[in-house]
Amino acid sequence: ANYVHPLVGKVTVSFGVGEKLDSEVFRHWYERVDAALYRAKSSGRNKVVVSSDQDQLIFVSKQLEWKSEWESGNKKIDEQHFSLLQTGNNLVRLSLSGVKDEEIIQILESLLEDISKHFTDEEQVLDNINYLEYEEHAHIHKDLYLKALSLKNAYQAGEIKPSALISFIVSDVVRGHILHEDIKYFPFLKAVNK
Repeated sequence: ANYVHPLVGKVTVSFGVGEKLDSEVFRHWYERVDAALYRAKSSGRNKVVVSSDQDQLIFVSKQLEWKSEWESGNKKIDEQHFSLLQTGNNLVRLSLSGVKDEEIIQILESLLEDISKHFTDEEQVLDNINYLEYEEHAHIHKDLYLKALSLKNAYQAGEIKPSALISFIVSDVVRGHILHEDIKYFPFLKAVNK
């Protein structure tokens, strides 16, 4: 910033920095870092702004909005998807409000139980319609659930921050799974229910 370059004059640099969490998809990480860069530029430039855990939770909270294209054609599955998103919204809102860890853990445990029940119910529905990708879908459920349990244990042991666990459960398990995996079976389910 103090050097005057012969062709361009003074040059400054602003950076947005954020560590990509193991549980975080690239797009979320990129958008958190981009938001930090915007803050660096809008707060005077020529500085480094680090993306915080709050940024991650705020980003997650902005993403939880039910969309009609997420309707599978099965009333029970749709009600469970909607309920999981609402519980995710509540979890993010409470964590941003600074409630105690004990309350967060209670909600997380309840959400994990709901996710487990939903995965079981969804697998039953898919099995009943002879969904060709049933085995793969059930395997994805198992992997997501085990990863969520592992992160919950790491959070309770103080090894990770709550934002990592909440982001994974809300963005990847609830919302991400609906958008990337569940929508694959919606046409089959709608055809069977006609």
